[in-house]
Amino acid sequence: MAIDEQKLEMIISDLGECIDALKETKEQLKVEYEEKKHQYVKNTYNSPMTFEIFELSFEEAFNKVIKYLEIQIESLENYSKLRTEIDHTIISKNYNNILNEFDYPYDTSSLKLNVTNIDTFINILTWKNLNEDYKRLDLLKQFSGIEKDIVLIGGNGKGKTFLANFLKESEFNSISVIGAQKILNFYSNSSNSLRSSQKDIEESLLKNTIKDSKDDLSNFKFFNFLNDQFTKLITAMKVEYMKYLCECDQAKRIPENNSTVFGKVRNIFPLLFKDLELSFNEREEIPLRVKKNRKEYSVNGMSEGEKVVLYYAISVLMAKDDGLIIIDEPETYLNPSISNLLWDKLKEEKPNTQFLFITHSVDFVLGRSNSQIAWIKEFIYPNEWKLELLMEENELPKQMLTEILGSSKPFLFCEGTKVSHDYQIYKALFEDKYTVIPSEGHIQVINNVKAVNKLEDLNTAHGIIDLDTLNEDEIKAYKEEQIEVLPFNEIEMLFFEEHIMETFMKNVYAVEYNSKINDFKSEFFKEVAENTEKIALAYIKKYVENYLLTEKIKEYTTFKDIQNQLENFFDFDIQDIYEQKLNQIKQIVQDKQYFELLKICNLKRQITKGLANNLLDSKYIDKVKEKIIVDKDLQAYIRNTYFSNLNY
Repeated sequence: MAIDEQKLEMIISDLGECIDALKETKEQLKVEYEEKKHQYVKNTYNSPMTFEIFELSFEEAFNKVIKYLEIQIESLENYSKLRTEIDHTIISKNYNNILNEFDYPYDTSSLKLNVTNIDTFINILTWKNLNEDYKRLDLLKQFSGIEKDIVLIGGNGKGKTFLANFLKESEFNSISVIGAQKILNFYSNSSNSLRSSQKDIEESLLKNTIKDSKDDLSNFKFFNFLNDQFTKLITAMKVEYMKYLCECDQAKRIPENNSTVFGKVRNIFPLLFKDLELSFNEREEIPLRVKKNRKEYSVNGMSEGEKVVLYYAISVLMAKDDGLIIIDEPETYLNPSISNLLWDKLKEEKPNTQFLFITHSVDFVLGRSNSQIAWIKEFIYPNEWKLELLMEENELPKQMLTEILGSSKPFLFCEGTKVSHDYQIYKALFEDKYTVIPSEGHIQVINNVKAVNKLEDLNTAHGIIDLDTLNEDEIKAYKEEQIEVLPFNEIEMLFFEEHIMETFMKNVYAVEYNSKINDFKSEFFKEVAENTEKIALAYIKKYVENYLLTEKIKEYTTFKDIQNQLENFFDFDIQDIYEQKLNQIKQIVQDKQYFELLKICNLKRQITKGLANNLLDSKYIDKVKEKIIVDKDLQAYIRNTYFSNLNY
């Protein structure tokens, strides 16, 4: 039950009086403290905490107690303000449950009478600090209006697991946690585990196992927890199931299939794993049995994916209702299709529970279609986070935005897909410094760069697009928007750049590489000369298509306004542009301007599949691409020569 306002005011007043009383009796407390300290030092049976307290001088201890009481007053006042702030807003049931758990666990009226007693004074040094719980309430306030599940994402170093740790360090019974680390094995010789009940499981889920795992990976207590948890889950499920069967037998009623955790687990499993059936056999050393393809074996014979489904299902179904369950890395051991279906089914079974998923997986985020995505914008160690809810109206596609928010590096958008030459080359060149994201066409690259650079607190976005039909003014304008233009018609023409071509060919044909390159270049010019009109027509087609993509009907009040603008769309001499392109191609061929040839050539298939394979080397493009991917010197040459604006 929440602290009512009257009690809150009384506690704050009592704590204020305690501070005044301590200050008035400071000298007497000092004498008694030194006497106690002398007695404790002589007693060898005191606890480590006792010695830790008496390592403080009286002045340090006194200041610490006063500071503690002041912080409690400040926390209670902040809690009162928080309640007033949200009093007239709609808050989720789960946040309200957590809010109502906030309390000061000590009797301040008794404290007021005994605060000048030296034993009470010393005990205060061990008391719970409300400030941490208030910070948790304040942090969760950002989700207070959200009833649906939350998926939390953020780049490396953004404190995702620290956040789960921080929330779970509280004593709020409405928060449970399922950690990322698991040992999925049933131990029949674990006597403690074999006596587990549902209450034990609820309590274990309230323990901060995330914190334990981060504090000391060799911690024996934490290892025992991990080692026993799977056994405890299965045992508690069995105990609840057997108790239910006994009750049904005594009441002479037929057991219902979905009335126990085991019944619900058995209903979920066939949806995820075909022909797999679970049962209990008390005569077996490991009682949970599995039947699959007419074979029976123990739970330890299941695959890791099957066992983790069992682990998650029992943990969730036995967790406290009407609370918040934090799941760290919920996609562990599971392929996306099974993961999505599992969490959908568990949500159906726990409709009053809110899930907070902490994940690195884009596939998992996309699978939680009805969840609120939250983004960790900033983390200041140890317990300050700047969070932002991801709104549906964002300009970026959900999958891309998820990938972006999960990165801690600047972003580099390029044309193509993850299997295209563009992405594979740019990833090899820039992945150490940038998160490289393919965006299909050049328009998408441009739009994505602009959209990311509009968002606050995100790393800067850059883009790389092909030269295609761009002129010098357009190239300059794009540079100002942090978009680099590849100085070749398309990425494939980069593979025929002279230094790149020579570097590869020297390794393959140490003697005749030069003559092979010269033969190729000679035939390249001939191919372009024979296809001048084809190149010019392809240029004009793309020019017009790109032009139409950028033109829009602007302000209008009459039909005539629209008609005039439409006519103006085509107010350019396409014949003149075509003639200029023809003349440019002919001049390049005539003057043997090889570098310029790579800028205007759009005969991708003819050059890469035909000339290159015949005159340079078989599968030339694939081999050069592999060379670039592994050759650090060649990568440095390409970056320094053609992408010097992208700081590396």
